[in-house]
Amino acid sequence: MKKRLLNITSAVVASCVMFFSSNVVSAATLQE
Repeated sequence: MKKRLLNITSAVVASCVMFFSSNVVSAATLQE
């Protein structure tokens, strides 16, 4: 059970990081 929860958490964190990094990239390209 704990391992499954860890998998779900890491998946959520990974998607958050992807979303955040894509936002940063688009913001950086808009500024130039």
